[in-house]
Amino acid sequence: MKAYDESYVEQIMYAQADMFMYVKRTFPNYDIDDFITKYMKSNTRRYLDHANMELASKDVKDLYEWFVKFDNYKPKAGNTFDEYKTGWIGAFYSYAQWYYNIPSEELVEKIPIDLLKESFSKLIRMDIEKAVKTVGKQLNIKIVRTKQKPLKMKLF
Repeated sequence: MKAYDESYVEQIMYAQADMFMYVKRTFPNYDIDDFITKYMKSNTRRYLDHANMELASKDVKDLYEWFVKFDNYKPKAGNTFDEYKTGWIGAFYSYAQWYYNIPSEELVEKIPIDLLKESFSKLIRMDIEKAVKTVGKQLNIKIVRTKQKPLKMKLF
């Protein structure tokens, strides 16, 4: 069973990919590994795990500002890599979360950012679904068969 209805997948995937690229472009000295990890473990991403369309329909700047405000994100300078790879990792994690029905906070632990960066040149040649299945097979990740309970958004 997938995390939510397939009709939302592309919007959520592109919202995340575009927001990751926005962060890289706007704040080139941010530690991107730290940003991605904290975002994937955030309440903001947890709402997207449940197909919250209020967040998925925000523009990239508004989505980032929401994350900073409501998850108290404090950026730090450090490790960085190119914008395209950053966006692709955003799309990969979003699609993998939907496909495997695993909370994003667990997914980022099961599929480390370093693995995606190291495998990028091979995975980028595949469509996103094949890339997700390839990595999942290598890491023995299984699809969770239970449906997630709806998550009510709380304004902190």
